[in-house]
Amino acid sequence: MHKNLMLTMLLALSLLLISCSKDNQTQLLGVWEADQASQKVGSEEFISQYNHWEVTEENIILKSFNFEIQGDTTIQKFSEETRTLKYIWESNNQLQIDNQTFNIKLKKNEMNLINENIDIHFNRQK
Repeated sequence: MHKNLMLTMLLALSLLLISCSKDNQTQLLGVWEADQASQKVGSEEFISQYNHWEVTEENIILKSFNFEIQGDTTIQKFSEETRTLKYIWESNNQLQIDNQTFNIKLKKNEMNLINENIDIHFNRQK
């Protein structure tokens, strides 16, 4: 009897832990804003021009914004240019965006997108 209770508790705990952890594909979905980017001198990575990413199950909608001071308040002003790209997962930690492969590191509310030319750090907004 005691053994069955212990096995049931272990099974319940295992199921709880599995359901709480998200895979990278699910964790990527949402709105991300870049706060830091490093780019190799002489390289041209167009994605570094966009600091606001809205990631859906099939697309990444790229936008950029600046902060403007108006009186006593700071507002986020978006440019009119928007670009939508399809992406595919090559593995659990690699994305292909616009025919380029990027390593992706996801932690709760942070993401790094990295290839041989660029490293961009993002924070989750939604």
